[in-house]
Amino acid sequence: MESKFFKVSALTAAMLGAVAMPAMANTENAVGDGYVEAVDSFIHDAAFTGAAVVDTRYRGRGNGAAADDDIKSRLNYSAYNVLLNFNSGYADDWLGVDLGGFFSGDLYNDSALFDGETLCNEISMCQTGDQTNGDFDFKVTTAALKFKLGENANAQAGFIQGGVGTIGNNWSFAPGTYRGFKASTTFGNGMTLAYMGADEYTPPWLQSFDDASDNAGWYKQDFSYIHSVGLTGSAGALSYNLGVGQALDVDYGNGEQDNMSYKVNARYAINDAISIAYDMYGVNDDEMYNGFAAHHGLVLDYAINDNWAFTSQVQYTQLDADSALGEFAPRTMARYGSNNGTWSLWWDALSDWNMPGEVAWYNRITHNTGTGWTFNLGAGYGGGAEESKAGFSYKSEWAVNGDVMYKVQSGALKDTLFKLHATTLTRDAYAGKEERNEQDVRFMVIAPFSFF
Repeated sequence: MESKFFKVSALTAAMLGAVAMPAMANTENAVGDGYVEAVDSFIHDAAFTGAAVVDTRYRGRGNGAAADDDIKSRLNYSAYNVLLNFNSGYADDWLGVDLGGFFSGDLYNDSALFDGETLCNEISMCQTGDQTNGDFDFKVTTAALKFKLGENANAQAGFIQGGVGTIGNNWSFAPGTYRGFKASTTFGNGMTLAYMGADEYTPPWLQSFDDASDNAGWYKQDFSYIHSVGLTGSAGALSYNLGVGQALDVDYGNGEQDNMSYKVNARYAINDAISIAYDMYGVNDDEMYNGFAAHHGLVLDYAINDNWAFTSQVQYTQLDADSALGEFAPRTMARYGSNNGTWSLWWDALSDWNMPGEVAWYNRITHNTGTGWTFNLGAGYGGGAEESKAGFSYKSEWAVNGDVMYKVQSGALKDTLFKLHATTLTRDAYAGKEERNEQDVRFMVIAPFSFF
């Protein structure tokens, strides 16, 4: 952990030096007015933003077999983040820096105990993949140089975030971090072609992925390089987001393999109020999935009027029931925390709806009053799954969830969001498998701020 933190800190210090030194320039500087203009662009086009977050949550789970599945406390905590981001302008219209990080800690944590320590909540920093002591901590999430390469191309290199092709990002409130680079170019028709490559990734709740390397086998994983190409654009009423990626030398502890990943997303606007979409995220992983596995999704979005909206989403999981993992994870590598993919159907309904052959249907109605208050009510059902090798495997599952949100409309706390979320999830497990019925209540306060 020390070596990774040293590398991040050294790069950050060098970049902060690069920011601070030119700021001392003035109009009488011996290097001339051109230098001053470049510095002005670097500083005057900069943004220093952040957010203060408090997340309070109770999540209970029944971990027993179907005959003994009483729900017991699993997550019970209140944690905070203070996120800070500096994004410069471009010196001489081509070079800039992006810096970001966050402070975190637990106000209290009475989550499930393992060996006398509390369960990681993914909001404060973890000692390992499982456990945390909730201490005050700081992590650098972004430390990168950025380049403007003419009118239509740009690049970024250093400690960065995903979002290209099949490479996504783990998020708590802070983002995970890749060590790598990405570049993109936009063509005259609005189509954007991008490439990203990285040799290291750390989820936001770990200082280094090595923190989890000695943990249980379900977490352990290595890779040498991950990269992806993405193509986005639109043609009339049709918009699209396509990607293909590869993870090299993926090692779950039984030898190395190369994984391929694929993304297809297409949305068609029938009119100003109604759109339909198809989304697919798939991974070819011989060890975990016996080959190709994927999520497929169909989406209907309907903006009923200025205050009411409705979405209906159907998801199918394509997965060999005899695969080693027993469930599909929409990311380029299967293990938890390894990274994330760019699958877009997320219902905040506790289940991943990812058993082999499972078909799941979710519907949500949203009411925005226009006065800062917004209400969501959703329900999902999944069924038709084959029994998997996992210790948990469900014939069917259903969930109901809802949100009450208020965003401050004016004053010193303008745009501060208060959000109360609740979900109940019930499952019908195969004989001898864990049902994992769950209940979740979560209250979040998110206060954005900006220095300039």
